[in-house]
Amino acid sequence: MEKKMLFAVALLAVLVVALTISILMPGGGEGENLLLVYTRRGGIAGMNDTLIVYLDGRAMLTHNGRVFQGFISPEELGSLKSLIHELEAYSGFNCQPKPGAADFFSYSITAKNLRVDWVDPWACQGGFPQELESLHTFMEKITSQLTQG
Repeated sequence: MEKKMLFAVALLAVLVVALTISILMPGGGEGENLLLVYTRRGGIAGMNDTLIVYLDGRAMLTHNGRVFQGFISPEELGSLKSLIHELEAYSGFNCQPKPGAADFFSYSITAKNLRVDWVDPWACQGGFPQELESLHTFMEKITSQLTQG
């Protein structure tokens, strides 16, 4: 019963992200203004975050059921666009966890020419691009800024 409940919750989270992406991508309302969608799931606390960043610098974070909104600076927006462009060569990258790895986070980034899925670098099976580590660090910074003020 507990496994069925966990599966149902995970499936619901995936459906919410898929619906958000389908609504916000080009042709779906604000999609033409969308820069990226970043998700972070898992960990011992069952984290469930979705960060949406728009081309004008608006940012909206859903963090464990709470919504935070704000703006990122023009400088940060420029850096984010550059990081996304650098990562386009890795579009389709999907780092699966090492056998036996536990208590890790799973992440994804979806942008116009980019879709990347990964787990925490220490749990990642195989190589991990430095460009992805840079973008990951940047997204954590934005997430922290939004939740703190």
